[in-house]
Amino acid sequence: MSVAARLRDVPAALSRHYRAERLRLFETLLSSVPKPWRLLEIDGNPQFWANRGYGDIDGVDITVLNIKHVPSPCANIHDHLGDATAMPEFADGSFDVVYSNSVIEHLGTWAAQRKMANEVHRVAKRYFIQTPNRNFPMEPHYMVPYFQFMPPSIKRMILLRFQPGHYGTKAVDLDGTNAAIDEIQLLSKHQMQELFPGARILAERFLGLNKSWMALGGWSPAEITAAQRAD
Repeated sequence: MSVAARLRDVPAALSRHYRAERLRLFETLLSSVPKPWRLLEIDGNPQFWANRGYGDIDGVDITVLNIKHVPSPCANIHDHLGDATAMPEFADGSFDVVYSNSVIEHLGTWAAQRKMANEVHRVAKRYFIQTPNRNFPMEPHYMVPYFQFMPPSIKRMILLRFQPGHYGTKAVDLDGTNAAIDEIQLLSKHQMQELFPGARILAERFLGLNKSWMALGGWSPAEITAAQRAD
């Protein structure tokens, strides 16, 4: 592998590392939930949960909600077509846990983000919602420093000319560029607290800076502290 290829793989490797650390914390918290339990993942892959060993387990029921169908390999892991901002098919408190990883920043508007947060509060007894920190210097989708604070005209120029990061390839023309710019709306800690009042907001840190936020609701402070220590 060339030096350039190795350098391009660094952000992906860091992302995998943090996702694994985050998942360890989440699964430690999940282990404190008595069975039988129901889990809703917003935007994911049923195969992921099967690979984690949750397939065909008594007392475990997982629903994976996406805007497109994603086949499931197991009877207790359900593929569900739906919209995270409006889930009338699920009754209040339907799920013991709702899990979402790097999704809420892709909803395009604050109004849509608030709708998703309201639905999470409604259907979940506990929740674990993660999103990148708006104020972290490196924008995580395009890997351009402070891209999130640039004027739309500068963003368009960068995306059309360089197609940076693992998300820039979606912006291959003007329409795609405008759609990509509109889609991603990163959130600050204050905004996460506003969306998830009463939640414990934890930070993922990189080089002393807050890289992303995790809103944890429904678990006691003692359970969260114990999970952090175990992690």
